[in-house]
Amino acid sequence: GIRDKLVTGVQRVLFRSWPGCVWSLQHPLELPELGVRLVAARELGHGLNPHLLQEGVHVCVRHEASLPHAASRESLGKRLQELNVPPWLRARLPLIYCAESLVQISDLWVSPRFAVQAHTEGIRIRVEHMSESVT
Repeated sequence: GIRDKLVTGVQRVLFRSWPGCVWSLQHPLELPELGVRLVAARELGHGLNPHLLQEGVHVCVRHEASLPHAASRESLGKRLQELNVPPWLRARLPLIYCAESLVQISDLWVSPRFAVQAHTEGIRIRVEHMSESVT
């Protein structure tokens, strides 16, 4: 109804004005703008190579103002299509960058260039809805 349209409109404004943030990965990152929290934990054979993330990461959404300058919007759009993410959901997914490289899309995809090997400890970033408890 009209209430849903108003809420969606407000969310769209929040997403467009949210510049993203830098995350050290040390503690959970609450993103009330998206209704989620990101939690990083060490896990064998899964996640991102910790040696490549020593400076932390930049978290943003799919909006030109928040993407790192050299980020390829075209390849991001293609990747989201390949993952079968509906267009209306794409602006709500947290995008995780290391320097200018996209390393993870929400909890749907990890860049092979930044992923750990099977027997190596990595940093797995989980996306939890704010209503879920931190484990």
